[in-house]
Amino acid sequence: MKVLVRAIYSIIFLFIPLACTNYDDDIISLKESISAIEIINQEQSNLISSLQEQIDEIKRQQEQDKLAAEAYINSAISSISQLSDIIDGLTSNFINQAANLALLQVDIETIEEQILDLESQLNLIDSTGDISEINDLLSDIQDNINNNSGSINSLISRISNLELDSDKYDSDIVGCYEIDNYDNEVSIKFLKNGIGYVDYYEISVYFTQLFSWEKQGNSVKVMFGDIIELAALQSRAGYYFEGEHIVEIEMIERNNILYKTITLELLISGDNWPFTFIDCQWFYPD
Repeated sequence: MKVLVRAIYSIIFLFIPLACTNYDDDIISLKESISAIEIINQEQSNLISSLQEQIDEIKRQQEQDKLAAEAYINSAISSISQLSDIIDGLTSNFINQAANLALLQVDIETIEEQILDLESQLNLIDSTGDISEINDLLSDIQDNINNNSGSINSLISRISNLELDSDKYDSDIVGCYEIDNYDNEVSIKFLKNGIGYVDYYEISVYFTQLFSWEKQGNSVKVMFGDIIELAALQSRAGYYFEGEHIVEIEMIERNNILYKTITLELLISGDNWPFTFIDCQWFYPD
């Protein structure tokens, strides 16, 4: 009997350390599993954070693209209005060009309709929260803007190429000018037949301001169209031309060559600042 009892105790003592050892292994295994889960959770958290940053960046870019499109639409509306006024003025003065001017007016009305379509597309952006759908809309808007810009540029070119015989447009001011001693962020182009445009390189690739001009004695009167809804434009740089300007051509000598210069006032943050513009030949000699 004593031998049996001793045998039982021996077996129990053999299994106790084995059981404890198994529990320790289980605890270690569980801790390792928890650590692995925590690592996975952290990786997922980092991934979610990275995705959110990408989403925020896409939304930021979309907002910038939308503002740029709004700026284009506003400037295009102004340009089309100015073109229409120019066509009306030319029609009353040049009866021999009535047919050509009538065709130009029809094209202007077509572009006006296209601009309204652009506004409708922009309004759709505000009614959807789907990023991919917004990207598709912005892509379509960009294509339409490119087409419209080409159409407006074509109209400007066609007007400047009309055979008009008038002392009003007989001026040496015709040509290209950029701000002197500056970073060439504004370029002014005076075309024939009393039409011209301004490119603002830094503000937006879309923004071009149209103007008309006519000779008055030894001076030239430059008339800029109204800029509608300037918020988008001001958010980018905040300078543009407005109203009427009387300018005179002055010559300046550089490197034994005479260059044409004119002075115009840019409206910057509500104040007019005079800038001298010099013939583009100074920057880009033949």
